[in-house]
Amino acid sequence: MDTRYSEALGQMSSTESGRLSDLLDAWEKSTGRVVVQNLRENEFRLPIRIMQRILKKLAAMSPSHMDDLPAYYEGLCHQYARRGPRIRLSSSHRLGRVVSKRIFEASLYTHDPGVIASLGHARRITEALVKGTALSRAHGHLRASRHTAWVTFSTKVSEHPFAFLKTGSAQELQATLGLDPRLPLPLMLVTYTEPRLVDLRKPTVADAGVFPFFRPSRDRFGWTVPWPIQFLQTALANRIGSLEPRPEGVHMPIPLSRIERGARVIRR
Repeated sequence: MDTRYSEALGQMSSTESGRLSDLLDAWEKSTGRVVVQNLRENEFRLPIRIMQRILKKLAAMSPSHMDDLPAYYEGLCHQYARRGPRIRLSSSHRLGRVVSKRIFEASLYTHDPGVIASLGHARRITEALVKGTALSRAHGHLRASRHTAWVTFSTKVSEHPFAFLKTGSAQELQATLGLDPRLPLPLMLVTYTEPRLVDLRKPTVADAGVFPFFRPSRDRFGWTVPWPIQFLQTALANRIGSLEPRPEGVHMPIPLSRIERGARVIRR
């Protein structure tokens, strides 16, 4: 089965395709095994013109700069974020997003200094989201993320996006959604409705960049890649039994006013 990779490769010159193959072979043998396999073997789900741009820029890279390849590839991917097919859900579907509370607060303070006077000020805003108290108009306009937001949801319209949790622990949540194991605790779970208003998209390799817990999906939406069960603490792994992938999508930054009041905090 042809993929966007093979289709784009077929439109490159033999010199370009040869350089690209050598570069990706070397990266796959070192630190880029998952990234290169996703790129080569799976449907990329990006417009062919974008795939060609990425591959041509990679082919132009010197093999002597292999150490710079992950950061360079990540930068290329950021240029083409949220270009996958639209995910069409009902307006009452709830989306769920997980953030590190500390990182979320630091982001508010760092990127909106004109509105957020201090880190303590940012903490009071997150506490308002958790307690369900109203935000001021200025705070409601603040963006809930700087870049692309990753979300999960249920295939059942009426089901809460985090209903899958068996223990409610932070590690179960991170493992099921394939989140970065280094994500600082506590975690904050936020939800919102009206998926069409956030331009929900199916994730592509361009959204994932070099992140290893990702696989392109052939369904109409993405699926998370859970951690291997042996990554979990033994007692927790025994209680859970197995980790099942969850639907996922990506969308543009949204204002805090879109978030439902009563965000949940998981501390451990």
